[in-house]
Amino acid sequence: MRTIKLLSGVVLAVVLNAAQADAPPCERLFQEGVSHFEAGEYALAVDYLDQAIQIAPEPRTGDGYIPYVYLAAAQFKLGNVRSARESLIQSQIYGKAAEVEAGRQLMDQYAVAVMSAPPLDAVPQTSPQASPAGADNVAISNDQADLIRDRVLKRCALTSDVAQNKLPWYFHYLLGLEYESAGDAGRALDAFLLGANIRDVPARNKRLYGMWYMDYLPYFQIARTRAALGQWQSAKDALELSLKSGEFSPSDPDYGTFSALDALVEKNLNRGDS
Repeated sequence: MRTIKLLSGVVLAVVLNAAQADAPPCERLFQEGVSHFEAGEYALAVDYLDQAIQIAPEPRTGDGYIPYVYLAAAQFKLGNVRSARESLIQSQIYGKAAEVEAGRQLMDQYAVAVMSAPPLDAVPQTSPQASPAGADNVAISNDQADLIRDRVLKRCALTSDVAQNKLPWYFHYLLGLEYESAGDAGRALDAFLLGANIRDVPARNKRLYGMWYMDYLPYFQIARTRAALGQWQSAKDALELSLKSGEFSPSDPDYGTFSALDALVEKNLNRGDS
C-alpha cells in the first residue's frame, strides 16, 4: 500500500480548487503530474501522480486517466528503478494504459527499459576480497520472505493456493530478483534455479503475460547469486552457460555488466577461492 504523503500548501490548494471545479480532484492532479512530466520536472510529476492515485487508484480509458504508466516513467527518469517497476507492473495489472494513445507511447518508450533495468543495474555487491563463502549475504527473516512472496504472487496475478509445482517460471524469476534486492542471495538462488528448471531458454524482451515484457537471463542471475554467496567456481560455470545460451554477446550495450561480473569471479578464482 502506498504511503499517503502530506499535502503541501500549494498542492492542497490545487486539490481544494479542483474539488470545486467540474473535473474531479484526481483528474486535476493527474493533469498537473503529466504537465510536470512533459516539462522534465520528474520529482513534481511523481508527487502529483501519487496524490492522484491516493484519490482514485483505478485507471480509466474514457478520460485518459492512466497515472501508473506516467508514474513509472517519471520514477525511471529519477533513477528509482525499483519504484518504476512497481508502478509499471501495477499499470499492466489494470491493463488500461495500452488502450490510450499516450499510454501506448509511454509503454513503447519505457516498458522494456524499466523491466530489464533491475537485473542489470549493478554488479553483485560482493567484495573481491570476500572470504568465507557467503559472508556478504544478508538473509532475511521468514516473515519478510513470506511478505515478498505474497507481493510477487499478486504481481503475477496468482493466488497463494497455487501449488508450488504449478507456479510459472516467471514467478520464480521475479521472486529471485526480489530476494536478491532484499539481500538474501540464498533464497534468490533457489528461486532462480527453480525457474530455470521450468524454462531454461533465455530471451531478451521476453513476454511474461499480457503486455508484461522483460529480459529473462536466468544463468546470469544464477551467476550473480553464486558470486554473492562466494561460490566462485559455480558462478564461473553459470557465466559460461550464460554466454553459450546467448544471454550476452560483446556487441550488447550492457555487456559491461557481464564482463564486470566475469572479472570479479576470475579474480577470486585466481586467489584460490571456490
